[in-house]
Amino acid sequence: MHLKILISILLNLLPIICLAECDWFITQPDVASETVKQELPKKGKNYLIRLIYESSFRSVVFNGLVERDNEILAEFIDTMPNGDKIRRQVHQNEIAEWRRTETTIVKASNLLFKILEWPMEQIISATTFSKLLFKPYFLLAKNEEAVKVVGDLLSSKASAKLIADRLKNFDSYMIDLGFNRPEVTRILLGRNSILPSLIGPFSMSWSTLNLWTGRSAQPVIAINPILWRTQSLTDEGALYHERTHSILHRSYKKVSFINRFLAFQEAFADFFAAHFTNDPVIGMDAMQSGKSIRNIGNGNQDNYGRGNSQNIFLDVKKDSYHNDSMVPSNIMWKLRNLIGISSIDDHIKSLIDNLNKYYTSYENILSREGKKTDDKAQLFLYNVEYFLAVIFMSSSNWSSKVQVEKLIREVANDLKLPSNRLDLIASSLTISDRESFAYEAPEDTFMINAYIAISTVAGVIIEASVISYLYNELSVFF
Repeated sequence: MHLKILISILLNLLPIICLAECDWFITQPDVASETVKQELPKKGKNYLIRLIYESSFRSVVFNGLVERDNEILAEFIDTMPNGDKIRRQVHQNEIAEWRRTETTIVKASNLLFKILEWPMEQIISATTFSKLLFKPYFLLAKNEEAVKVVGDLLSSKASAKLIADRLKNFDSYMIDLGFNRPEVTRILLGRNSILPSLIGPFSMSWSTLNLWTGRSAQPVIAINPILWRTQSLTDEGALYHERTHSILHRSYKKVSFINRFLAFQEAFADFFAAHFTNDPVIGMDAMQSGKSIRNIGNGNQDNYGRGNSQNIFLDVKKDSYHNDSMVPSNIMWKLRNLIGISSIDDHIKSLIDNLNKYYTSYENILSREGKKTDDKAQLFLYNVEYFLAVIFMSSSNWSSKVQVEKLIREVANDLKLPSNRLDLIASSLTISDRESFAYEAPEDTFMINAYIAISTVAGVIIEASVISYLYNELSVFF
């Protein structure tokens, strides 16, 4: 009986691992020219390595560092097709990427998480929807009629008023830039409790209904703790990040580039939060004391052990769009530092508009070149290339044109993208006249409402089942 309780607790902790994206079982690739000095591979261990003049990885065994002609070289044992083993010594600058070969235990762990991740996500979504619909909330503070902060009887009214005041200033700033906000947004203010918060802050892209706070469906932003840590409840960066999501969804259609590709929407959500607070750090102390969730100033994710932004590309295969967002957000922060705050304010709306308007023509370019976009990692690389090309093109009438073009070429070289190709793409892009990407209220919300209703019912059933199970298991102690 006690074993069942232990298993139940472990299963309830699995969503924390999945949602936090703390994939410590998976060693990420590193760009050797920056990383080998700081984080050496272990002697005798198997690695996949790709040299700068090779297109594919080879499996090798790291044999240590050797000194030759006053230079430090990495020595690998390479197995040839005929089975012969040879020693190869290469300079660190010759190594494009390397990563640890997964062991059987690691592969088994990855498979387990892939099997459990989807049902866990569905369970969490179901319970979340049921709370959004049925849980009684009370009005704590409001910003005119545009923002209503609600919570339960133990939620902090002071924190609610602070959120309402902050969003009033942020909304005013975003409207001045040319963006739209929802007419009314419900802010759900969470609080610490015995059970951990498995989701943290989030923004719903569609309107939802709560039976206790009003008869009309409204967009929702939930400001929750992360696990048991409540720092996210008062973190400005987290609040503005989630608000940017709702503003972008209300400014542009779902099919627009900025809403279609999540890594780029996450990047701009981080950037607007950092730009408004004048601080590139997002979510300091939110998950761990002294560490942030993301730092777009240096392209790092402190909690996840990421290195520089190039290391993130292979994460795309795991749908880690928060990780991938560090590439474009870091580029935007570099652009801000180069051209200044006021210049960013002058150009950022038109830049996002251009990302939406020119993407169809970029897809046509890729199609004419015979390039496939069905691989997520490759598509992300293409979109980064497009992102740089649009900045390159958009800056043609900026006073800082020369400096921006130089920055974009430097970034392209850092990311190992051909910078001379940006000129060709920028000059070939044309505006899509097929449709407008400005937001329009959806005419048919049946599928969305049906999904929420089904998830809500499932959530109620799941919660009732969990309570019943725990009651039966724990009753042995009483």
